[in-house]
Amino acid sequence: MNLTQHLTRHAAERPDQAAIIDYVSGRPRSISFGDLEQQVNGGAEALLRSGLRSGDRVVVFHPIAIELYVFLLAAMRANLAVVLIDPANGRDFVNRCVHRVMPSAFFGSGKAHLLRIGCPALRTIRRNWHSSGVVPFSKRWKPSPSNQAPTLNTPGTPPALITFTSGGTGEPKAASRTHDFLLAQHRELSTALEHEAGAVELVTLPVFTLANLASGMTSVIANTDLRHPGAADAAAIAKQCERHAITRCVASPAFFQRLIASDCWPGFQHIHTGGAPVFPPLLDAIAERGTDAWVVYGSTEAEPISDQQWSTVSKADRERITNGYGIPVGRPSAGTELRILIDQTGTPLIDLTPEELDRLTLAPGHCGEIIVSGDHVLSGYLDRHGDDLNKIHIGSTTWHRTGDAGIIDESGRLWLRGRCSALLEDKPGETDVLYPFQIEAAAHTLAPQITRCAAIDHNSQRLLIIEGTIPENLEQQLAWAKLDAIRSRPKIPVDKRHNAKIDYPRLVEVLG
Repeated sequence: MNLTQHLTRHAAERPDQAAIIDYVSGRPRSISFGDLEQQVNGGAEALLRSGLRSGDRVVVFHPIAIELYVFLLAAMRANLAVVLIDPANGRDFVNRCVHRVMPSAFFGSGKAHLLRIGCPALRTIRRNWHSSGVVPFSKRWKPSPSNQAPTLNTPGTPPALITFTSGGTGEPKAASRTHDFLLAQHRELSTALEHEAGAVELVTLPVFTLANLASGMTSVIANTDLRHPGAADAAAIAKQCERHAITRCVASPAFFQRLIASDCWPGFQHIHTGGAPVFPPLLDAIAERGTDAWVVYGSTEAEPISDQQWSTVSKADRERITNGYGIPVGRPSAGTELRILIDQTGTPLIDLTPEELDRLTLAPGHCGEIIVSGDHVLSGYLDRHGDDLNKIHIGSTTWHRTGDAGIIDESGRLWLRGRCSALLEDKPGETDVLYPFQIEAAAHTLAPQITRCAAIDHNSQRLLIIEGTIPENLEQQLAWAKLDAIRSRPKIPVDKRHNAKIDYPRLVEVLG
């Protein structure tokens, strides 16, 4: 079985319901579940007629749009592996990734085909399709709809979706997801995000559209440049939310911060946010607008891990945040097994016995390295590149090392404290380790006007960098953090994808 069989079921149950609504030049387009099913059938047949075979890999470069999902689902139905590479990492990165996967086909927008000019590896691909414009040495992707799906045996273990990230060293790291993995991930996401067939959700992140389609939900692709969620067109989004009666949204905290700052908050009933630390002032602002806010903790390799409904966070929890306990992200999801280990960052733990893992495991109330396992947790990277520092194998069970530091409280909830690699240097008299989120979450809570801040070690000093004006009395309120200084910067660098994660190495460079 693969994820597209959920689409077949919903096409039969709700053929006229919109599956995807996107915007082109400011105007909406839509495709129903019934029509999507027929186009996916026709697309799968066209791919197989082209000579592609089960297991072949197809590189896809396309904006989030209806055409992307028709092709992606058609490829999955044809038992092909879709390869997604972020072109923002540069042509050299793309070239190395393409060499790694040896693809048999390429699909992209007309503009995306320009990558072939500067990327030798892409030029070696013989089968090329484009969704728009006129492209030399490429065929227009416009398969005929079909009521009949290709008859194929779909094994659950071959790769279905391969995505590349730069990893910690800049070397391409490929997350390879099987059909079984995608089905397990959908089960976890649909529970954690409380999916309801027929609901209408604003989409900003590609992977969640797949989960929505499998749940029979309508996905409305946000009418903005999704490469920059922190600069979203709030007015345009508010209009489309009203037009399509959108009640839900999953997005990065920077996206929601932008909507609030622009005073264009749509009528969301529920939102889920994550992908970066989410601080109390943003969640409070969302709640004040009558929206039920949830924080979802997860990663590329394990999504979701846990979730926290903000309305259940108590006054005592808030006091803990201001005293440096971290960020509450809730209890692990039903299919997630989670442990806190003595921090072993940088040390391979690829093969352990159960007894060795038990000896490394910390009891609740102790901070350490977060590891997770489950059917929806990635068991390894493509060709095992990156497994040595990120995976632990114990018999048939694989644990993923998240690289995050955290602590389990007395009620079984997880609190995040920061990246293990960002551990702050000990100060005289300190008995507990300290990570950036502990200070940053406290600062945001004590001074909600802070837009962004970062706790770092720099030139043997423990610093808190504030974007903009430094609030009065903050240093005294954070006395427990033993800061050497609080400094102001006009801008603090963040990641490109979510526009919300602090880019600590870049910040250190900027500080000089």
